[in-house]
Amino acid sequence: AAKAVQAYATPNATLAVDSSNGVSSAFALDAVTKYADLIAPTNVFDGNSLAYRVTKDGVVGNWQSSYSTPKNDGSQDGHYQVEIKQVDGSGNESGVETIDFVLSSMAPDTPNVSLANGVGDGIANGYDTELVSGDGALISPTNSPEGSLLEYKVTYNGQDSGWQSTYQAPATDGSADGVYNVQVRQTDIAGNVSKVQSIDFT
Repeated sequence: AAKAVQAYATPNATLAVDSSNGVSSAFALDAVTKYADLIAPTNVFDGNSLAYRVTKDGVVGNWQSSYSTPKNDGSQDGHYQVEIKQVDGSGNESGVETIDFVLSSMAPDTPNVSLANGVGDGIANGYDTELVSGDGALISPTNSPEGSLLEYKVTYNGQDSGWQSTYQAPATDGSADGVYNVQVRQTDIAGNVSKVQSIDFT
């Protein structure tokens, strides 16, 4: 006999976290996330089991009795489609729920901000620079993914500003002369945070 379809409610599982960087409220609803966890459905009929089928980047998997959460270390990033249905002991099935999301868990590149008018010995260690500047102006990074949040933390003569979403160049009238360290990081739309770039200048 053919299996009955729609005998039970279509599962109502959800993506647990649609992570974002807070730049836009839309990023919390775009199904681009660094976490692939699902919240189990709450409408499964007593005694029924769940079946899951995962399609990753167009490759369709087999129906399984459980959902294996992809790793969020960058190794399993991609476009996922998770299908879920409930099945009773006689093989009768509900309708199929489909959850689509993009797993993006790899951190963006370290920013490549540079000092606009610095002179000195140039790059000392990776992106770390020790320079003398007349105005402390910075050139924005060229390697920021679209929608990224760029943050700066300025230490001036030992005083830490904390992380800020904008950078204010020091005054050039002599009142703000001193030793500066500017740290820069970027967070992509999925909430992944880059390593910190550090720029030292006087």
